[in-house]
Order: sequence, then structure tokens, then C-alpha cells
Amino acid sequence: MTTCGNVQLNRIVQSRVSMQNDRERNFHVFYYLLEGASDDDKRAWSLRPASDFIYLNRTGCYAIADENPADEYRQLKDAMRTSGFTDDEVHNILSVIVTVLHLGNLSIAQASNDGSSIESSDRELDVITKILQCSKGDVSLALTQRFSIVRTEHVTMVNDVQQAESTRDTLAQQLYERTFDFIVRRLNEELSATGRSPSARVPAHSLSILLLDMFGFESFKVNSFEQLCINYANERLQMLFNDYVFGFEMKAYEDEGLALGNISYNSNQPCIDLFEQKPLGIIRILEEECKFPKATDASFLSKVEAQFAGAANDRSPFVKQRFGGPIFSIRHYSGVVPYTVTGFLAKNRQQFSTSLARLVTEHSKSIFIRHLFDDLVEVPDPTPASSGRESTTSTTTKRTLISQFHASLTSLVSRLSSCEPHFIRCIKSNSRNAPMAFDSGMIASQLRDIGVLEAIRIRSEGFPQRHTFTDLLHRFACLLPTRNQPVNVDARQQIVALLDHLGIEFPSVHVQLGRTKVFFKSHVYERLEFLVGCAFAESATRIQATFRRFRAQRLYGRKRQSALFLQARLRRCVVRSAHATAWPG
Repeated sequence: MTTCGNVQLNRIVQSRVSMQNDRERNFHVFYYLLEGASDDDKRAWSLRPASDFIYLNRTGCYAIADENPADEYRQLKDAMRTSGFTDDEVHNILSVIVTVLHLGNLSIAQASNDGSSIESSDRELDVITKILQCSKGDVSLALTQRFSIVRTEHVTMVNDVQQAESTRDTLAQQLYERTFDFIVRRLNEELSATGRSPSARVPAHSLSILLLDMFGFESFKVNSFEQLCINYANERLQMLFNDYVFGFEMKAYEDEGLALGNISYNSNQPCIDLFEQKPLGIIRILEEECKFPKATDASFLSKVEAQFAGAANDRSPFVKQRFGGPIFSIRHYSGVVPYTVTGFLAKNRQQFSTSLARLVTEHSKSIFIRHLFDDLVEVPDPTPASSGRESTTSTTTKRTLISQFHASLTSLVSRLSSCEPHFIRCIKSNSRNAPMAFDSGMIASQLRDIGVLEAIRIRSEGFPQRHTFTDLLHRFACLLPTRNQPVNVDARQQIVALLDHLGIEFPSVHVQLGRTKVFFKSHVYERLEFLVGCAFAESATRIQATFRRFRAQRLYGRKRQSALFLQARLRRCVVRSAHATAWPG
């Protein structure tokens, strides 16, 4: 019986909210909301077709074949209520989703002072301020201005159009991400042992099952900070797969006392070292750069190239760029991926400016919005007084995103290593996202990249068939002649007798006997299966023949008895008839 559950997130910033890759939609909930909301909600939230929202129309992908967004929206709301969400919580969550959509449509124009401005008549602004429960001026100032501390004095600076748009996207991403976090927290409350019954308790020695749904390897035309984190996570999980599969193979031989030498396989440890090595792996370099206010994406790239480009070769994980540009490439287990460093530092710092923090914690009168951001501390970041760097809330600057992601991933891998993992590898059948299309070359490449073919090769070069003495004897004892079957001996001795009887040489390169198991090459085991199949077929024929003989004998006996009975009756009738004729009346 399942007593409780818990959901843990291992993800990075929700940049997909404001920017999608080619042939990719935004998150499904946006489309469900636009199609499934009631007419009253559509009017209240000023909802329009997806093509009217900038966050949804960048790629031109709106619909999925055989999808009914309105029905999905209904099922989503039903699922939330079934999971324990109140009607107010459901309404607040959907309101935030609406706010995100309208934020993307905010029109930010160039101001006369080299800054930026937002038209107060913008209808998108009306919806945003209504949901956030703040004034239009509060939203406008939060997006178009930022605050800094210079020599203990608070200085207000204006954002240009690009900075204001970036701030707007940050607010949209944070609203979506924190709403998602809220949903997960509420689900965990309902799934906990005490969620529905305060008196419930989890047994001290209860067992647990962990299900990890991990994002796949990503490589697009333009790969940024998000792809770097995702692919780094996949490298760590691939190493876990290698260590488990190939390490398990070695351990199986060692436990049985078989010395077969080391198993060689393509390890991705050099790529992991590229990220994690001390003192200057990519993670550490990025962390150090984010500590300096004047550091830029270009300075980060320069230090990465200085650290790794000199030792780059055809086999090293770092690939030296032949052409200029803000790009460096990494040779992952699944191929070479170029990364564009533009925005790396800003995304890693995940700065939530003081102006935005004040908007959602002070100016907003929405209890739900304030609850989403209740971890923000209204204390300026203790940066050097002369730096002039924009102050951010201390909560958001203690740890960068890459450090949090690294710590979370390390904890996850450690936990997975302590379990007995089972791997389900998802294979993409074609690059067109088309149904019923099978690209054999693409699939073979994926199987090769994720180590499946390597695992098959290593297992086939070793002893792919291994069975305990008891199981093997139960399966193949029929191959021993009855007169030669040992009596009162253990299973190992009986297996030895079986192999001797069949003329199978051991120990050899084809068969090895361990402490509790017998290891076979595939062709030897297939021969045993063929022999036992023949024995079964012969036995089946004998059983069938015996049964047919028994059935025929029984039928013959019945027929003979019936014939005798009929003959006796017939003779009696004949005698009576003759007697009646001889003695009439």
C-alpha cells in the first residue's frame, strides 16, 4: 500500500516562458487556458487567440494533432480540485498565467532621456495591474527603472528598452516558476502522510520507489545556459548508467571469484571533469566571474578558452573554435554542441532587481502574489559601496543558479547510486516529430551515443548467460540419463556431471563455474536450450503416444464389451425366434 509521496524539482530557469526554439510551443497550459476558459473569464482577463500573444506566436506553433485544449483545460481544473486545491487557489494560479501572457504583450518604447516608457493606456497593463492589485505607475517604474547604492546613497537609474524588456521577461519567468513551485508544494502537502489524516504516520522501515523524469539531451541551432545545464545533467546521469551497467558486470564476476580482467568502455569522465574539475572547471569559472560586477560574458568565454583551448585535441571534451564569436563547444557523449555565451552571467546570477522585489512584496496588494515571493528579503545586497552595481534582494544572490543546480544534481545522483536503478531510455524515432516514421540511422546513432550498443558489446564479449546452479539444474536435469543422475549430491556437483555428460569443456573461454553460478557464452547456452528443446519434444511425443495408446486400449475394451453384449443379445433373439417357430401356439 502506498502511504505517502513527495515531488522534488530539478530544473533551471523557465526561459521557455519568453523564448522558444524552432518548431516548439510554449507550455501547454497557456493554450489550454485560451481555448478552455469560460466566456466570462475570457472577458475579465481579456483573453484572445494564441496568435495575439507575443510569448506564444514567436515560432508559429499553436496546435498539436488530436489535441482538444478545451477538454484538457477542464481535466486540468478537475485534477487540481481532486488534488486538494481550493477554488480560490485554482483561480489565483490561472490569474498568474494570464498575467504572464499579458506581460509579454507590454509595449515598451524609447523615452527621451535614453530610458524607456510604458503607455499607461496599454490594455495589457490594465489586466496586469488588476491581477497584481497595484497601480500602473508601480508596474511602469519596476520595469523602466532600477536602483543602486553608491557610497551608501540610493541612486535611481533608467533602463533602456532592451533592459526594460529583459526585466519584463524576468518578472514573467519568476511568476511562472514560483507558481509552479507553489503547485508542487501544495501537492506535497496532499501527498504527505499527514496531508489528509493528521494521525497518519509513515512506518519506520517503509520502502520507497523513486521515479526520475529527466529532460533529454538538447542541441539546437542556438544553445545557451539552459542547454549547458541540461546537457551537464545528462552527462552525470550517463556516467551513473555507465558505472552501474559496466560496474555491475565487473562486480558479477568478482563476486563469483572469476578473474577476467578489466572491462574497457568509453567513459565520459573527461567531460564531467571539464565541468567540475578544481580549481578551474567551467562551473567554477562561471561562479568566479559572477562575483565580479564588471565581468561580462566575453570575459567568461576568454577565461574558458584560456583554461581549456591549449590542450584541445580530437579526443578532448573541449573543442577549439575555428571561427570567432561568443561561442565555445563541448564534445558530449552524444556529439559536439556549440554554446553561445550571450546572457550566461545574467542567467546564472538570476538577479531579481530591487524594483521588481518591491513591486511584488510591497506595492502588490494580492495576498497570493506576496505569498509566491515571501522568501524575498528587503535587505540590499551587500556589495562594495563604490561598485555602483544594482542592488538585488539578498535571498536571490546568495547562490547562483549553476551552484544550486550542481548541488541538487549531486544530491540526486548520490541518492540514485544508493538504490537499485532501472533505466528506461527514450529514443526519438525521427527528426521531423512525425508519427509512424522510423529513421534507422538516427535511432542507431542514439543507441550508440547512450551506451546501449556498448553495453551489448561488453556483455556479449563476456558471459551474457549466467544462472545459479539450482536454476540451471531445474532447467537441464532432463539431459542427464536417469541411470547416471547423482543421488544426494549438491547442485554444483550435478551441474559438473551434466557438463561432463554433454562433453562441454570447463573451465574454458566458453564456460566458467563461479561460486554460485555458471557463466556461458551465448552459443553454448543456446546449444543447451536446443538439446533440452529436443528432449522436451521427445518426451512430449512419448507422452502423446502413451496417452493415445491408453485411450485406444480403453476404447477397444469398451467396444469389445459392447460387441459381446450385442452378440449375446442377438443370439438370444435368434434362439427365441427359432423356438417360437418350432412350437407354434
